[in-house]
Amino acid sequence: MLLPNQRFIKTYQNKFSQSLNINFKSWSKDESKFKKLLSHFQNQTQYLIQKQSAQGNNKFDLNPFKVSSENLLGLTMNLRNSLFFNRGKEYYSTTYNFTNNRSKNSLSFGNIENDILSHQLTI
Repeated sequence: MLLPNQRFIKTYQNKFSQSLNINFKSWSKDESKFKKLLSHFQNQTQYLIQKQSAQGNNKFDLNPFKVSSENLLGLTMNLRNSLFFNRGKEYYSTTYNFTNNRSKNSLSFGNIENDILSHQLTI
């Protein structure tokens, strides 16, 4: 009878997460037509990268953006951007979402990689 075994690998893990929200709503009472137009828009951006790598050759890399396949065991990268027009309003509220997800995981039988790219428009 064949039983699965557990093999433990010492790893380093790096994670970086950033969120940016730009809202021009305060410009709604400005006299400039361009600023009034911009006051209808809002933008949200979120970025996450998480990397797991094996502890090999006593090399410790603090940079989560440097992705080398030498000791890479797992990688997750997510980028999401949402552009809103008239957010929260009853009429003409529109949202455009852009999503890009990438993941790579090492398993006992090989690697699994996923790439997802999505565009969504909600009116």
